[in-house]
Amino acid sequence: MDEQIRLKNAMKAAKKEGIKEGEEKEKINFALKLKNKGFTLEEISEITELSFDKLKNLILNT
Repeated sequence: MDEQIRLKNAMKAAKKEGIKEGEEKEKINFALKLKNKGFTLEEISEITELSFDKLKNLILNT
């Protein structure tokens, strides 16, 4: 029974992490679209709630 509980908890944690990663990817895609529309990194950071440094690295690497 304990094994089933551990497995269920692990599956919940994996699902939660997957959702979090998906949301982050959506924010990044949205941030890139905003940048292409002429928004500043400061504006994009405020809108997407992504850090300025993360956005700066993202923009420099694309």
